[in-house]
Amino acid sequence: MPSLTKFVKKLDDIPEISLPSTLPRRAALSLAEHGLVGQFTGLWPSPKSVQKWVERNWTSSINGKISISFCGRGYYTFHFETKEDHDLILRHDPYFMDMRGLYLNQWTPDFDPKMDVPSAVPVWVRLPHLPLHCWGDESVKEIGNVVGKYIDRCEPKENMHVCARICVKVDLGKGLLEVIKIKVDQWTHIQ
Repeated sequence: MPSLTKFVKKLDDIPEISLPSTLPRRAALSLAEHGLVGQFTGLWPSPKSVQKWVERNWTSSINGKISISFCGRGYYTFHFETKEDHDLILRHDPYFMDMRGLYLNQWTPDFDPKMDVPSAVPVWVRLPHLPLHCWGDESVKEIGNVVGKYIDRCEPKENMHVCARICVKVDLGKGLLEVIKIKVDQWTHIQ
């Protein structure tokens, strides 16, 4: 980012504008209560494809309207007409558009797509050769919560190799674990 001094010799030379506080404050309060910021992982989808995806995946679940704005760097703002719709969509986070994950966060007035970097993202993790007696829902959730924060699982398809797959939210600062030890009584398995 270029330095401010490159463009401005003195701070007094910076033009200043004062907006009436009621308009930005009202917009900020509405976005803070009804707005979500989302970013797709991988290649950024076009605004038109996001609009179509939202129509297919969200509009049948919500009661009110939703407006979508592209914010740059793959970020989109989703502004819901009602708080209930906002809460419903956020509660079922994350979402996927094909293989691209969409992670959502509450909108805040200091959001900046140039500066904000996701701290946690949803990823699909394969658990090859996971013993069959560890495939139960509770066992898979426990494993997922060690790897990250468990979100969901995918049942294996008939034409694919038998491999457990789970979706977990991973802290990018910590990274993805390469190996875990599963222990049941005296039995141990390195996954």
